[in-house]
Amino acid sequence: MDKLKEVINNHHLPESTLKRVLSKNTFDGAMKVLSSTQTFKEIYPTHESVFLKIYNTMRHKADDRCVCGNRISKFWERVRDKKRNRFKMQFKCKRCRRVFNPLSITPLKGVHKPLDQVLEITFKMITDKRGISASQISREYSWRYDSSLKMLRRIRIWMGVSVGFFKFEGNIVECDETYVDVPTGLGRNIVRTRGLGSERKRPVLGIVQRDPRIARAFVLDEGNRANIKPLIEANVSKMTPIYTDGHSIYKYLKKDGYVHSECNHSQNKWVVDHTHTNTIESFNGLLKGQLGVTHKGVSREHLQKYLDEVSFRFSFQYAFDAIEALFDALPPITSTGKIEPNVNLN
Repeated sequence: MDKLKEVINNHHLPESTLKRVLSKNTFDGAMKVLSSTQTFKEIYPTHESVFLKIYNTMRHKADDRCVCGNRISKFWERVRDKKRNRFKMQFKCKRCRRVFNPLSITPLKGVHKPLDQVLEITFKMITDKRGISASQISREYSWRYDSSLKMLRRIRIWMGVSVGFFKFEGNIVECDETYVDVPTGLGRNIVRTRGLGSERKRPVLGIVQRDPRIARAFVLDEGNRANIKPLIEANVSKMTPIYTDGHSIYKYLKKDGYVHSECNHSQNKWVVDHTHTNTIESFNGLLKGQLGVTHKGVSREHLQKYLDEVSFRFSFQYAFDAIEALFDALPPITSTGKIEPNVNLN
């Protein structure tokens, strides 16, 4: 229960939520309470609460210092809109006179929707078995369809930034390639044949770590060694055991110094000692169960964002940890860059 005490000390939980959490005798039971919809709405009830969470997270990452070096907590003040008699989402430094909107360097830049609704949609994407579609958001929140679609893309970019921090070092990793449907954005001249060579199929490389369970997926131009090799080298250290099936594109791993084991599925070998690819197969099942079912119109241009969403959802057992990981992926408030989605290396 030491980890639970750490969670409680690091978060200012409402009294009603704290009572329910402390009533559980196990860490798993307490985390299920923290990951419930009721608890989520108590922690983030309003637009202002979500904005202040983002602001404080980014401020602490900058050690509470402005670009000019002065303390943010002492010399920053909230900018007030005198015409509407309310506070803006901006802060002003009393020393350097810098006016700054914390959302300007996040995927939520320019969002005009209430942030509590945006985070609630994110929570539903995480907890729903197959995610949610733009049509469902349009019905529930009375948004236009194109607004719902753009908001989902922003959230997927945010998830992709968090997934980009995952590192595969030391623990057992499973790799496998799969082919997913890309039904839109093909053009009228494309002949939609069947099989793996069809333009409707897109090869994807999945990398999954068993414990702690994290996952990443990448879009490939072709499912060959030339495209897979640089991705494995960039994400998996050579001291990490890699388990694959008997495909020939993974034969080079041992020659390159990786600890590689395989189970040849063509010989009906699914588990050899502790070597198997069941974890990555479950990830592929989750991926195919979402693309083409919940999201029927996935194009090549945005396929990587959908892969990032599935990887993010697969990597967290509790919704509470997933939401906190999104906030942890935000840059410090002194950053001058902009959060960008994962760049496809191919």
